[in-house]
Amino acid sequence: MARVYSLVLTLAITLCLCGVFASSSSAQVLMAQDEALHRAFPGATSVKRRSLVLTAERIATIEGADQLRLKPGIVTYFTGYHDAQLLGFATIDSGVVRTHQAVFMTVFTPEGIVKDVFILAFHEPPEYIPTEEWFKQFHGKKKGDPLIAGKDVAGVMGSTLSVQAITGSIRRMQALFPLLTVE
Repeated sequence: MARVYSLVLTLAITLCLCGVFASSSSAQVLMAQDEALHRAFPGATSVKRRSLVLTAERIATIEGADQLRLKPGIVTYFTGYHDAQLLGFATIDSGVVRTHQAVFMTVFTPEGIVKDVFILAFHEPPEYIPTEEWFKQFHGKKKGDPLIAGKDVAGVMGSTLSVQAITGSIRRMQALFPLLTVE
Protein backbone atom coordinates (compact mmCIF):
# COMPACT_ATOMS: atom_id res chain seq x y z
CA MET A 1 0.00 0.00 0.00
CA ALA A 2 2.86 2.38 0.84
CA ARG A 3 4.41 1.67 -2.55
CA VAL A 4 1.14 2.55 -4.36
CA TYR A 5 0.89 5.76 -2.30
CA SER A 6 4.49 6.64 -3.21
CA LEU A 7 3.84 5.95 -6.88
CA VAL A 8 0.65 8.05 -6.89
CA LEU A 9 2.44 10.89 -5.08
CA THR A 10 5.34 10.80 -7.58
CA LEU A 11 2.91 10.80 -10.51
CA ALA A 12 0.94 13.71 -9.02
CA ILE A 13 4.10 15.78 -8.49
CA THR A 14 5.29 15.00 -12.03
CA LEU A 15 1.97 16.04 -13.54
CA CYS A 16 1.92 19.25 -11.48
CA LEU A 17 5.45 20.13 -12.60
CA CYS A 18 4.61 19.38 -16.23
CA GLY A 19 1.57 21.63 -15.94
CA VAL A 20 3.65 24.44 -14.46
CA PHE A 21 6.29 24.20 -17.15
CA ALA A 22 3.75 23.81 -19.96
CA SER A 23 1.80 26.87 -18.85
CA SER A 24 4.94 28.99 -18.58
CA SER A 25 6.42 27.84 -21.88
CA SER A 26 4.75 30.74 -23.69
CA ALA A 27 6.27 33.28 -21.30
CA GLN A 28 9.15 34.95 -23.08
CA VAL A 29 11.67 37.63 -22.41
CA LEU A 30 12.24 38.76 -25.97
CA MET A 31 14.87 41.41 -25.41
CA ALA A 32 17.00 42.25 -22.40
CA GLN A 33 16.83 45.85 -21.24
CA ASP A 34 20.51 46.44 -22.08
CA GLU A 35 20.02 45.18 -25.64
CA ALA A 36 16.91 47.33 -26.08
CA LEU A 37 18.75 50.44 -24.83
CA HIS A 38 21.66 49.71 -27.18
CA ARG A 39 19.19 49.52 -30.08
CA ALA A 40 17.33 52.61 -28.84
CA PHE A 41 20.45 54.76 -28.57
CA PRO A 42 23.10 53.50 -31.00
CA GLY A 43 26.34 55.37 -30.52
CA ALA A 44 25.35 56.68 -27.09
CA THR A 45 28.19 57.53 -24.75
CA SER A 46 25.85 57.43 -21.76
CA VAL A 47 22.36 56.30 -20.89
CA LYS A 48 20.73 57.53 -17.70
CA ARG A 49 17.93 55.72 -15.92
CA ARG A 50 15.28 58.04 -14.56
CA SER A 51 11.98 57.77 -12.72
CA LEU A 52 8.88 59.88 -12.92
CA VAL A 53 6.49 59.74 -9.97
CA LEU A 54 3.08 59.85 -11.53
CA THR A 55 0.76 61.31 -8.90
CA ALA A 56 -2.97 61.85 -9.19
CA GLU A 57 -2.22 65.58 -9.46
CA ARG A 58 0.13 65.07 -12.40
CA ILE A 59 -2.32 62.76 -14.10
CA ALA A 60 -4.99 65.46 -13.83
CA THR A 61 -2.79 67.80 -15.89
CA ILE A 62 -2.53 65.36 -18.80
CA GLU A 63 -5.02 65.89 -21.58
CA GLY A 64 -7.22 62.83 -22.07
CA ALA A 65 -5.71 61.00 -19.08
CA ASP A 66 -9.06 59.42 -18.20
CA GLN A 67 -9.28 57.73 -21.61
CA LEU A 68 -5.68 56.50 -21.37
CA ARG A 69 -6.25 54.70 -18.07
CA LEU A 70 -3.27 56.35 -16.41
CA LYS A 71 -2.75 55.34 -12.81
CA PRO A 72 -0.52 56.77 -10.09
CA GLY A 73 2.82 55.00 -9.89
CA ILE A 74 6.41 55.22 -11.03
CA VAL A 75 7.30 55.43 -14.70
CA THR A 76 10.81 54.27 -15.60
CA TYR A 77 12.47 55.95 -18.54
CA PHE A 78 15.92 56.47 -19.96
CA THR A 79 17.73 59.32 -21.64
CA GLY A 80 20.47 58.59 -24.14
CA TYR A 81 23.34 60.99 -24.81
CA HIS A 82 26.26 61.21 -27.18
CA ASP A 83 28.62 63.31 -25.10
CA ALA A 84 26.35 66.25 -24.10
CA GLN A 85 23.90 65.86 -27.00
CA LEU A 86 20.52 64.36 -26.08
CA LEU A 87 19.70 61.47 -28.43
CA GLY A 88 16.24 60.79 -27.08
CA PHE A 89 14.07 59.10 -24.50
CA ALA A 90 13.00 55.50 -23.97
CA THR A 91 10.02 54.63 -21.81
CA ILE A 92 9.09 51.30 -20.27
CA ASP A 93 5.44 50.37 -19.90
CA SER A 94 3.68 47.14 -19.03
CA GLY A 95 0.13 45.98 -19.34
CA VAL A 96 -2.14 43.01 -19.67
CA VAL A 97 -2.63 41.79 -23.24
CA ARG A 98 -5.19 39.05 -22.86
CA THR A 99 -4.65 37.56 -19.40
CA HIS A 100 -0.90 38.01 -18.97
CA GLN A 101 1.57 40.87 -18.84
CA ALA A 102 3.72 42.28 -21.61
CA VAL A 103 6.47 44.89 -21.30
CA PHE A 104 7.01 47.49 -24.02
CA MET A 105 9.70 50.08 -24.71
CA THR A 106 8.83 53.17 -26.76
CA VAL A 107 11.76 55.22 -28.04
CA PHE A 108 11.30 58.93 -28.72
CA THR A 109 13.42 61.56 -30.42
CA PRO A 110 14.21 64.64 -28.28
CA GLU A 111 11.18 66.29 -29.95
CA GLY A 112 8.79 63.52 -28.87
CA ILE A 113 8.46 61.68 -32.17
CA VAL A 114 8.26 57.88 -31.95
CA LYS A 115 11.52 56.43 -33.24
CA ASP A 116 10.98 52.76 -32.37
CA VAL A 117 8.91 50.33 -30.31
CA PHE A 118 10.16 47.06 -28.80
CA ILE A 119 8.50 44.26 -26.89
CA LEU A 120 10.80 43.35 -24.01
CA ALA A 121 8.67 40.59 -22.49
CA PHE A 122 5.53 38.87 -23.66
CA HIS A 123 3.79 36.31 -21.48
CA GLU A 124 1.08 35.35 -23.93
CA PRO A 125 1.49 32.72 -26.66
CA PRO A 126 4.12 33.86 -29.18
CA GLU A 127 1.68 33.74 -32.10
CA TYR A 128 0.07 36.90 -30.64
CA ILE A 129 3.23 38.95 -31.22
CA PRO A 130 3.03 41.28 -34.25
CA THR A 131 5.92 41.25 -36.72
CA GLU A 132 8.77 43.77 -36.69
CA GLU A 133 7.39 45.13 -39.95
CA TRP A 134 4.08 45.89 -38.22
CA PHE A 135 5.86 48.03 -35.59
CA LYS A 136 7.30 50.32 -38.28
CA GLN A 137 3.91 52.00 -38.74
CA PHE A 138 4.54 53.86 -35.46
CA HIS A 139 7.83 55.41 -36.60
CA GLY A 140 7.45 59.16 -37.01
CA LYS A 141 4.23 59.38 -34.99
CA LYS A 142 3.90 62.29 -32.58
CA LYS A 143 1.47 63.23 -29.84
CA GLY A 144 -1.83 64.16 -31.41
CA ASP A 145 -1.46 61.82 -34.38
CA PRO A 146 -4.44 59.47 -34.41
CA LEU A 147 -3.56 56.01 -33.12
CA ILE A 148 -6.77 54.02 -33.01
CA ALA A 149 -6.29 50.26 -33.32
CA GLY A 150 -8.18 48.94 -36.34
CA LYS A 151 -8.60 52.42 -37.83
CA ASP A 152 -5.29 54.31 -37.90
CA VAL A 153 -3.22 51.32 -36.82
CA ALA A 154 -3.27 48.19 -38.95
CA GLY A 155 -4.72 45.16 -37.27
CA VAL A 156 -3.10 41.76 -37.06
CA MET A 157 -5.37 38.77 -37.60
CA GLY A 158 -5.61 36.80 -34.38
CA SER A 159 -3.74 39.46 -32.38
CA THR A 160 -6.36 42.13 -31.79
CA LEU A 161 -5.67 42.34 -28.07
CA SER A 162 -1.92 42.62 -28.67
CA VAL A 163 -2.51 45.45 -31.14
CA GLN A 164 -4.73 47.25 -28.64
CA ALA A 165 -2.24 46.79 -25.78
CA ILE A 166 0.73 48.04 -27.82
CA THR A 167 -1.17 50.99 -29.28
CA GLY A 168 -2.50 51.90 -25.84
CA SER A 169 1.01 51.80 -24.39
CA ILE A 170 2.36 54.11 -27.10
CA ARG A 171 -0.51 56.55 -26.58
CA ARG A 172 0.11 56.58 -22.79
CA MET A 173 3.81 57.20 -23.25
CA GLN A 174 3.13 59.98 -25.78
CA ALA A 175 0.83 61.63 -23.23
CA LEU A 176 3.55 61.42 -20.57
CA PHE A 177 6.32 62.69 -22.84
CA PRO A 178 6.02 66.40 -21.84
CA LEU A 179 6.57 65.37 -18.20
CA LEU A 180 9.76 63.48 -19.11
CA THR A 181 11.38 66.54 -20.63
CA VAL A 182 11.06 68.63 -17.46
CA GLU A 183 12.44 66.10 -15.01
